[in-house]
Amino acid sequence: MQIYLVRGVSLGAILLRVALSALFAAVIGCERSSKRHSAGLRTFILVSIAGVSAMLIDQWLMVFSGVKLPVLSAAAVVGMATI
Repeated sequence: MQIYLVRGVSLGAILLRVALSALFAAVIGCERSSKRHSAGLRTFILVSIAGVSAMLIDQWLMVFSGVKLPVLSAAAVVGMATI
């Protein structure tokens, strides 16, 4: 039984997106923390999950409330750029 949260996107697909983004961010974060950069593992995972969450919420808003622009994702990108 598939649970669709957004048109055509199931709960499993959402969890896969979050897990893959955390995995890729962990790889990049481990590499950066091994070279003693200021932004390391936790920072990259936090930013990655925040970006995926903003994108998924924007998709949901565009489908169910009629919002035409991905405003939340744009604000998240600006916020993450300041980190």
